[in-house]
Amino acid sequence: MLTVSPSTESLTTNRALNSKPDSEASLQKETSRQALDKMSRESLENLHGKDSEKPNLIHNFLNNPVLNIALGLASVLSAGTDFIHIPKPLKQIVDKYSIVSIKGAMIARYLETAVEAFNQNRVVESVGRLMGVAALPLVKLNDLTLASGLGEFIPQLDLALEGKVQQKKSLRFPNQAETKFENLKIWFSSLGEAYKEIFSGGLGENRKLFPIDKDEGHTLVMAGTLTFLGAALGMLFGTKSRDLANKVFGSIRSLGGLVADYTLLTHPDSNMRKTGVVTTIGSMVDGIQRFLPENTLNTINHLNLLNTMLANQFLTDRTHNKSENDIKVYGGDASLC
Repeated sequence: MLTVSPSTESLTTNRALNSKPDSEASLQKETSRQALDKMSRESLENLHGKDSEKPNLIHNFLNNPVLNIALGLASVLSAGTDFIHIPKPLKQIVDKYSIVSIKGAMIARYLETAVEAFNQNRVVESVGRLMGVAALPLVKLNDLTLASGLGEFIPQLDLALEGKVQQKKSLRFPNQAETKFENLKIWFSSLGEAYKEIFSGGLGENRKLFPIDKDEGHTLVMAGTLTFLGAALGMLFGTKSRDLANKVFGSIRSLGGLVADYTLLTHPDSNMRKTGVVTTIGSMVDGIQRFLPENTLNTINHLNLLNTMLANQFLTDRTHNKSENDIKVYGGDASLC
């Protein structure tokens, strides 16, 4: 008769108990990685579609280097008129051409990406782009970033939530496409979840904002939130004059931009980091110009428009440029960092 001593039985049981969580954790980790790979591929297929290889003439025109260079040079020319003597009517024409042409290009970009986002069930992003379209004609040059903030904050949030949204979609709709309404529910559910994680993480070692190890999109969520608050309140109360409201809300908008720039500077993709350098300069200049004398604004803000055109050239709209790495980065794949 085979007898198992208590000590051996206990040891065997302990080993089994200890190995089970490890096995489950390894299996869960591997399953999570496989799911992330799968949803990255599916998201790209949904994003670009079967017709993505067909030439998109509008997109190609709006993101043509020649157009961005021409608009940038128009801004430089307008700034240069502050240092040379030219007839006042001619200077007014140059200034107006510079502002109107760049506003027109930004509105066209927002419209194009809004339509594309809507067609891809990205309803929230589409609404955000249209907010920028509505706001841009209403502001002067020194408040251009308030209007653009309304067009940019939702795409920032949309990118930050990409991992969460795709994971929820893969669980709820594994074999079918979700409707626009279901997509909205998933998006707002993911946003609420991100806010909870930010506040529960606090400011210590386990913080979600500017974390020590891996940022899973929470910092970009905060950037989008600050951008929205500054832009919305600035548009409501701070565009009539360069008063305290303009300075405060404009500074909040610039702070949101700087936080978003930080996520670019720390992104695994080298092109994102290069873009972050350019956009950081723009955010800093925009914040500083609100406290400078009135007679310096035309020169500074026109030169900053050149910076905007450079950023547009380095990084075209996220609607077109989302990549598998973007989805994985904000989905929590630490191997990319």
